[in-house]
Amino acid sequence: MSPDYSIRCRCGARILPGHVLQKGFVTIRHVPVFVYLQYRCGLCRARNAILLPCDETGAIGSYQGVQEAGAHTVHKAEAENERAQLAARYGRIRPEEVHAFTWALARLTSEDFAQLRRSLTP
Repeated sequence: MSPDYSIRCRCGARILPGHVLQKGFVTIRHVPVFVYLQYRCGLCRARNAILLPCDETGAIGSYQGVQEAGAHTVHKAEAENERAQLAARYGRIRPEEVHAFTWALARLTSEDFAQLRRSLTP
């Protein structure tokens, strides 16, 4: 692992080896592709998991791999941008809409659920 590579929580705190709860490899055809780390942040106490890219030997932290992992962040930002555009088009959800939706859910019957199940099965 390169010395300038560190794992950080969503809150920005550095994850130390003592914070790791579980670790393992994600393999495809018996070749390690990602390293799975589950950790509890020492600062915000959040329990999170992360997938880190690795090479065939299971080594983590090639700087190129870290940049490739950052590509997922770009896709996530694009998805959030799309959601923001949808929210701008439809507007905010009003309390009256939430109230009407809640009452509609409360009035659902078992026949409604059966019809929904039939519509979802191929």
